[in-house]
Amino acid sequence: VFTYERCCGPAASEAKPRPHGHQPVDINSVSEISELGGCELNIFQEFKARAGAWYRDGVPNLALFHEFGYIARRFDSMYRSCPPAALTALLLKLESIYFEKEEIWSELFMHYVRQHHEAVAAGGLLQSHHSNGWPLVEGLRSVTELRSLGGQQAVGQPTLDIVLCYCGRGERIDWLRGFQRLPWRNEDRMASTKAHVALKIYHKCGSVDAEAQ
Repeated sequence: VFTYERCCGPAASEAKPRPHGHQPVDINSVSEISELGGCELNIFQEFKARAGAWYRDGVPNLALFHEFGYIARRFDSMYRSCPPAALTALLLKLESIYFEKEEIWSELFMHYVRQHHEAVAAGGLLQSHHSNGWPLVEGLRSVTELRSLGGQQAVGQPTLDIVLCYCGRGERIDWLRGFQRLPWRNEDRMASTKAHVALKIYHKCGSVDAEAQ
């Protein structure tokens, strides 16, 4: 059974040197990451730890956001090297788009289900992976709960208040455009933003010159 300590910790490295040991590996140096190893690679072990902290304890991590995107974009190669890592990245991707239209979300979810079943059938996903900390059960539970929330119609007052202190021309507030349309997405979120976000701008300046007045 692989664990981070047995595979990559100092004791394991001293007892049985490995080609890559617990040294950082450049996964871009090879055409196929499985040439470097499997789930014991540090990139996967660190990803597992961060994903587990998120799903079990609600601990956010910016590195996790970058990691799951990187793994998901290279899904086939990552899946061949470490199926539970690739599947966990898919769950995080599903969580990030839980509000999407049914046809978009369901397509990715069915892809996850197929890959999960294939990994179990081929012996790439074992009970030992769950025992060793891969948060697939917790991730699937979180995804389905979020998706059920995404289908509910919100009522009542806006759910988010944004208070912005603004003085004049020197301050950039163009980041507010992200509430209408994100640069990397096609959907127009204006209607949802108007319904659930209350923007309050306060004119607050330290100076008292004519322009500020």
